[in-house]
Amino acid sequence: MLEFQESHVFTFRNQLMDQLSGGTAASVIDRGLWTDFPAAPTVQPNMLNVDAGTFTCCMGDGPTATVKVVQEHGQVTLSSDTTGLPDRLTPAEAAVLITILRREEFGVFFRPLLRHRKLRQAAIAYGLEHEPDLERYLMPVFSDGRLIIRPRLAGLLPLTSPRLRMLSDQAELYQHQPHRQPVSTPPADRLAVVISRHKYYRNPIVELIDTELTKSGRLKPPFTRIDPLKLATAATSADEAKFYAAIAQLQQVQEGDRTTWDLKALQIIVENGRNCRFYYHDEQFSENFSSKSLMPVKTALLHGAMRLSVRTEGVCYALTGAITLAEKSYPLQALPLKFSYFLQSDDNILYLLDHPLLCTVTVLLKESGGKLLVHASKFRDFQRLLDKLADSICVEYPDVKQGTAEQLAETGLGAPLERVIYLSDFGDQVMVIPVVRYGDAEVAIRTEKQLKAMDGKGNDFLVPRDSDFEQTFIELLVKQHPHFAEQLNNQLYYFYLHKKYFLEEEWFLPVFDTWYEAGIQVFGFNELTNNKLNPNKVTVDIKIISGLNWFNATHLVRFGKKKASLKKIQAALRNKSKYVALDDGTVGILPKEWQEKFRQYFLAGKVVDDETIRFASANFETVATLYDTSMFDEKANEEIKMLRERIADLGSAQPVAEPRSLTVRLRPYQRQGLNWLGFLDSVNFGGILADEMGLGKTVQVIAFMLSQREAGRIGTDLVVVPATLIFNWQRELANLAPSLTLLTLYGAGRAKSIEAIGRHDVVLTSYTTLLADIRFLKNFAFNSIYLDESQNIKNPDSQRHKAAKLLQARNRIAISGTPFENSSFDLYGQLSFACPGLLGDKRYFRDVYGKPIDQFKNQKRRKELQRKIQPFILRRTKQDVASDLPEKVSVILYAEMGDQQRKIYDAYEKEFRDFVSALSGEELDVSPMHVLRGLTRLRQICNSPALLPDGMLNTAVSAKIAVLKEQIQDKAPYHKIVVFSQFVAMLHLIARMLDDIGVRYVSLTGSTRMREQVVNAFQEDPAIRVFLISLKAGGTGLNLTAAEVVYLVDPWWNPAVENQAIDRVHRIGQDKKVTAYRLVTPATVEEKVLQLQATKRALADGLVGSDASFFRTLDKDQLLGLL
Repeated sequence: MLEFQESHVFTFRNQLMDQLSGGTAASVIDRGLWTDFPAAPTVQPNMLNVDAGTFTCCMGDGPTATVKVVQEHGQVTLSSDTTGLPDRLTPAEAAVLITILRREEFGVFFRPLLRHRKLRQAAIAYGLEHEPDLERYLMPVFSDGRLIIRPRLAGLLPLTSPRLRMLSDQAELYQHQPHRQPVSTPPADRLAVVISRHKYYRNPIVELIDTELTKSGRLKPPFTRIDPLKLATAATSADEAKFYAAIAQLQQVQEGDRTTWDLKALQIIVENGRNCRFYYHDEQFSENFSSKSLMPVKTALLHGAMRLSVRTEGVCYALTGAITLAEKSYPLQALPLKFSYFLQSDDNILYLLDHPLLCTVTVLLKESGGKLLVHASKFRDFQRLLDKLADSICVEYPDVKQGTAEQLAETGLGAPLERVIYLSDFGDQVMVIPVVRYGDAEVAIRTEKQLKAMDGKGNDFLVPRDSDFEQTFIELLVKQHPHFAEQLNNQLYYFYLHKKYFLEEEWFLPVFDTWYEAGIQVFGFNELTNNKLNPNKVTVDIKIISGLNWFNATHLVRFGKKKASLKKIQAALRNKSKYVALDDGTVGILPKEWQEKFRQYFLAGKVVDDETIRFASANFETVATLYDTSMFDEKANEEIKMLRERIADLGSAQPVAEPRSLTVRLRPYQRQGLNWLGFLDSVNFGGILADEMGLGKTVQVIAFMLSQREAGRIGTDLVVVPATLIFNWQRELANLAPSLTLLTLYGAGRAKSIEAIGRHDVVLTSYTTLLADIRFLKNFAFNSIYLDESQNIKNPDSQRHKAAKLLQARNRIAISGTPFENSSFDLYGQLSFACPGLLGDKRYFRDVYGKPIDQFKNQKRRKELQRKIQPFILRRTKQDVASDLPEKVSVILYAEMGDQQRKIYDAYEKEFRDFVSALSGEELDVSPMHVLRGLTRLRQICNSPALLPDGMLNTAVSAKIAVLKEQIQDKAPYHKIVVFSQFVAMLHLIARMLDDIGVRYVSLTGSTRMREQVVNAFQEDPAIRVFLISLKAGGTGLNLTAAEVVYLVDPWWNPAVENQAIDRVHRIGQDKKVTAYRLVTPATVEEKVLQLQATKRALADGLVGSDASFFRTLDKDQLLGLL
């Protein structure tokens, strides 16, 4: 219903429309309107339904008002957008109400008795007059200014319906008539084809008549004309249908020049009417058809029978014509011209002049007495006309002699012949015109044109055409398409093919290729309407050369003479298109084979210019697989051979001498790591040193730095570490390699000049400082770059990763005990820094390795990736190489929550479960931080409800602190202890407990400034028994061999993070058994964490692994499974 702003409402309570009257309405009309109210106010309905409607009311010259009327709940309510007294009807409301009461076509919608009467009247036509509930079948509708009673059911029709009456009339008609027989063609002995002229327009027409023959063979009246279109519908073949359709076309009246249309129709009639009896109407005997005026005749096409001849006659040139029929030549004027298009021979055959030019020339010569004279002074101009005619009619020059060898040589006509094809639009067809070039002259070879030239003395001579050369050309074309073979006898100077067939790539590309191989030039292809295709097959010439640490593959891609840039090909493939844009505005078609090849090229390498894709040397196996050996130059082939041999014999790599200035002796596996670093450096490869925590990765890197200096290598090395490890590296460099000069770029007073960097052997900085100083650091060419804890750049979209990639260096090494934390993409981020190009671009890695391995556990892809990265990652575990390390034991301690703590946990878990259940998959994807916050609160409650933020609960109950208190009281007198927690607030609660029981301790969190002093105090002071450490602040880079007991207060999703923490104690230099205790609250989210740890550990081990990013990999069901 029409919506509007209601300004006034009036209700007749406990009254329906049938109970209202004009008097009732008058009693509530404002300002005595009733006495002056017209009988037919200007009220128009906008919408009418049963018991509801909106109206537009115009009160004379006043404004138009909108009124709504609703009848429901035993009352009638009128509302309008006009103002008025609350207990009175406005003038507009009153006008509408009285109109409803007075006009049945409106009242029927509000007055049930009136509506029932109207429906009952209409029901008779439907046979529904005895139905008790008529509103079930019929309804009132106000349409086009009148009331209509319509059926509610779409298929319900009254017997008085016009449609039913029409059907009845047709049935009655067929009932009293015999069934029509299919249209049949009269017998051949009764059907005659008559050629005549239109009575008024005088153009030739052809008619079909049904008649009998007299004994003398003449046609016998009556002559019954037959509609050719009716016979066309009964035709049994396509040729028969075309025959009748052509006759019908000739009978149609057309304005303008109809010569072409008429000739085409007559040609079809003559060709397909060979078995018909033809007659022509001779109007000399009668204007109407009669036995005497209809003359029998035969018909035939005039194929190449006309020849024009040009001779000299005194000061003029004479043009004459002749016709050859049945090997007998007739002067053109000797044969009668019938019906404008036929020549009649002596033996009573009408020969159709099948070209408009033949008709025009014939008429012209007949009007000129059989000879056309042109003065010699105008003959050169006339020659141009003759040259045009020669494409369709044979023009001979009997007086002109054939050219001599000297004349041919002088004019260049003795040069080798050239074959040319011209293409042109011809409606929906493409015209294919084969031409042979005789010197500068061109001849359409499907014509009989005589080629005439003039020598230097002004003498004309004829140029002989090479019929064998031209015939070979024709034979080549005819093989290209079956339609061409069908057109050999059509006397046209061209072939033609529908454009949709011509532009089919599977056809024209190989055909053009054949033409080009045959030396045929093709013109006009790109002038065809709406065609931007390049007609040439793609050719790709690839050459591969090697450089310092790359392979360059140059791709010369051509479509004919047009080059295609790699960027244009890349853009086409990105749009999933095979069409490559070329500089001339055309588009080349890239076959599927090359589409797939280029797709692989682009994924594995980087486009550096219009022709070159660059591949990292580390990706040499991929390059060798993608390209044929013949494409590599000699140096590149030798490079790949050398790399394969070196990689295959990696175990026996050239040993690197242990540096003399190193203050410690390397263990055997550390010497192996030194050799591995030396191998990577010798082939300019980067890599990841991924030994397990505690095996001395720092020692191996420092040893390699020293070995390079002792071998004469100059240059500055850059070491980038987390800020918390700055002092560790300073101490290790000072202790292990005092000969190396060190510059630390950290803190407010740090140096910011390239000159200062160049004066030192090693520059040490943090990831945060790297971001701040990248503007000048990127301008310095370092010898090697080492990224410690390189998982800090695992996200290739992070600012840290982008900054690291901007650095210049001869080589790059990533260092991480946990290169794989959350997904295989962690490896991509680090290797794309250390070995750029090894794993392709980010999209390629995600599609080929990331998703299959991480989401679908694809073992084939995992093994494939493992083989690819194996030479570039060196990882040893303590179990593998450090058999002299003491035993490490892991124990789970369960801390059962008390009733109060459990009640709080259960309440929060239910609230969080309801929250996750209410989220859709899409909402979950965009709300990972809300999920992380909820899980974090559950873990905090497992430690102690007092950890909840903003003082939500101040209940300091904690089952874990109770267990820890008992454990520490038992072990502190005999063992030093390290306690890790992710939550600093939990460490504060533990510290309060240690104060209560009198155990001395130190702590390390993100806010600790004097890290070195705190670590030394724990290591060296026997009175300090416990070290409280925040997991993120001290989980890496610390050497805490004085301890032998570790407590992990709160398990984390990532087992690698926990292992890093434990390995602060269990590392080289430890001589005591290490026991690691994980405190777990049973029947909580923490138990599910242990299961997740097992899954992630298996995946990481298979390849060589925090956090909000981890939750993005969990779907709704997996999240609920944690609760």
